[in-house]
Amino acid sequence: MADLVLVGGGHAHLFVLEALSQRPLGAGRVLLVSDRRHSIYSGMVPGVLEGRYRLQEAELDLAPLAQRAGVEVLWQSVRGLDPLGKTVLLSSGERLAYQVLSLDIGSSVLGLDRPGVLQHAIPSRPIRAFVETVESQVQSWRDSESKAVRIAVVGAGAAGLEVSTCLQWRLRSEGIAAEIHLFHSQERLLPERGPFLNPILRRFLNRRGVVLHDKTPIQALRPGFLLSETGKSFAADWTLWLTGAAPQPGFQSTSLVTDSQGFLQIRNTLQLRGHEDLFAAGDCASLGNPPPAKAGVYAVRQGPILAHNLLAKLQGKTLKKYRPQSDFLVLLNLGGGQAVGCKWGFPLLGGWVMPWKDRIDRRFMQRFRYMDSAPTQNENSLGPAKN
Repeated sequence: MADLVLVGGGHAHLFVLEALSQRPLGAGRVLLVSDRRHSIYSGMVPGVLEGRYRLQEAELDLAPLAQRAGVEVLWQSVRGLDPLGKTVLLSSGERLAYQVLSLDIGSSVLGLDRPGVLQHAIPSRPIRAFVETVESQVQSWRDSESKAVRIAVVGAGAAGLEVSTCLQWRLRSEGIAAEIHLFHSQERLLPERGPFLNPILRRFLNRRGVVLHDKTPIQALRPGFLLSETGKSFAADWTLWLTGAAPQPGFQSTSLVTDSQGFLQIRNTLQLRGHEDLFAAGDCASLGNPPPAKAGVYAVRQGPILAHNLLAKLQGKTLKKYRPQSDFLVLLNLGGGQAVGCKWGFPLLGGWVMPWKDRIDRRFMQRFRYMDSAPTQNENSLGPAKN
């Protein structure tokens, strides 16, 4: 029996580990269950693809964080959850009993079930696999003298915009001839950000030579080309799939309450609806109707509330309420030291934006940076850890 089980190493659980390192649970047993040893900070991923950062600068080692917090680690995945029996099924086949459990497992990618996507595209999740695949392909292009490549990026949300522009900058700076096409289903870019940001982004994409395809939802992939919903085909040598968040498989068939998209519904205490001893945060959770957009900033803001409420629940104390902000600052890395921000519908431009974003990202990483620590001594090696 574990007093507290943390499933996943997402942003919010970093704050829980931090809180436990400062205020240990005493005799209570706390377990972190994760199939990956490293937690990657998504805000720096475009910079990794650009070549601004090394991958190691954008990831945190969960093992020393857990050691400082006095938390045992099981390097396994979760195959199922029984809320009534209060057990979690691990990939080893073991059933682990818990008193309180918290889920911070992130999200998958929309549209992976469309014909040909898994066979012919590189999805943006898991993040490390995505980054390593892109790096490997860039290396292959660098070492060869192949003709110009045509790259399709499907999804023009914040991630698609950043990846397409940062990758374009990287390839151009390394002398790799590439043509990048950016596909999305809407008429405007980031329409939720108001009318002023859209023309700025369009002008920037045009200057960079990124070809934008408006109102072009992609319904299927075939070897060497993409098919739109209207039946039009587009040639592509390589396709990146960044279409937004989808719920992680495995929790829709349980007794847990989900929203219309399949994300776990939570109350403002971050407890799952109908389950006082289950909590969730980050992309896997859904609060309100409609819920806020999926963005790392919400997981970061939920982190301290989640840390307080998990300990308060175990100790019989009052829980705090999380209130999502109505708007948040968006900072987009567009490659080559250029960035654009937006808050309350007003764009932020200038040479100061990228240094500002860089300081924010590095400050977050530094808060949890224990990469130089000795290996943990309380790891439970019931399964191999992925990077």
